[in-house]
Amino acid sequence: MLGVGSAEGAEQQVLLAQQPTLSKTTIVISSGDYLWSVPREGGQARQPTTAGREEYPAFSPDGTQIARQHRCPFVDFCVQESLGTSGRS
Repeated sequence: MLGVGSAEGAEQQVLLAQQPTLSKTTIVISSGDYLWSVPREGGQARQPTTAGREEYPAFSPDGTQIARQHRCPFVDFCVQESLGTSGRS
């Protein structure tokens, strides 16, 4: 599970982490129709994409891109894109 919270003392929202994939530096999971990434050493989770309805993430062999399935009404398709300027965000 992945905990997401903001203000001190605020209730922490817990997300069910599904379909994890790992690179040398990053873990990406699917939760609530969105992808979330977090550094392997821990830290703040962020959304590397914002389209929603995404699942089955998989890193490229060099860890610089992530492929995922994007669900749309009547059709599913796969998308691959860079994770950011650092290459391993």
